[in-house]
Amino acid sequence: MEFATIASHSSAIKKLKEHNPNLIFEDITEDWLDGYFSYLKKKLGNNDNTAYKNMSVIKKYVRMAHKAGYMDENPFENWSIKQTTANCVYLSEQELQLLVSLYSERNLESRLHKTLEFFLFLCFSSLHVGDAKKLQLEQFGEDSFTYFRIKLRNSKPMPIQVPISSPLRMILRNLVGTRKKGSVFENLPADQTMNIQLKTIADFAEIDKQITHKVGRHTFATIFLRRTKDLASLREILGHSTIKETLVYAHVLDESKQEGIKVFNTFEL
Repeated sequence: MEFATIASHSSAIKKLKEHNPNLIFEDITEDWLDGYFSYLKKKLGNNDNTAYKNMSVIKKYVRMAHKAGYMDENPFENWSIKQTTANCVYLSEQELQLLVSLYSERNLESRLHKTLEFFLFLCFSSLHVGDAKKLQLEQFGEDSFTYFRIKLRNSKPMPIQVPISSPLRMILRNLVGTRKKGSVFENLPADQTMNIQLKTIADFAEIDKQITHKVGRHTFATIFLRRTKDLASLREILGHSTIKETLVYAHVLDESKQEGIKVFNTFEL
């Protein structure tokens, strides 16, 4: 089981224990599922995506308990886990430029500068936090770098090749100096700490958005697609197993359609 999966299961079980520390499998009925889902949303303030992920974890253990004979019925038989799309927060090109300028000016205190540097690396590389943290200098060539997504490690993934842009090359140079091998990133704070620092950085830049590390990858994808309209290439760079995953950024193509149709407004009838 991957670290991220363990963390997800641990979080869901912790919430379950806090809600009912004496819960047994026999207590879990369809009515209980409805009530607990409501608790996640109303009491804990979880959004639909988070709440359904928690229910999905519970479903896995309930299914095993039912199969092992600890439950007479599986309450999830008629209780479906809905597929939801999380809100995709990303930076506009203007907002990204604000952060690039802030980085270049080097006026932030050291810990914030380091966090901003890591975030900008994500914005220009397309990587997830975990994949970026594991990068080694040996994975970088002259014009691109190659990696395997942690999320796909157990499914025999193909290597993903990402072209290196000028800003990414400059950030890499600042990061590693004269080093030729080893980890790209050294002594980074915990993810939660950096996400808190990103809020401070957003305030400095006067960006009114909830910035977390995920925003870096979303920003890359949105700007790339807006500029190129190339959904297939974006899928390859992001390492998505299906085009369906990449279509979360299709809103950019919709914007382009609206802009494109305006060319016909020059014709007068």
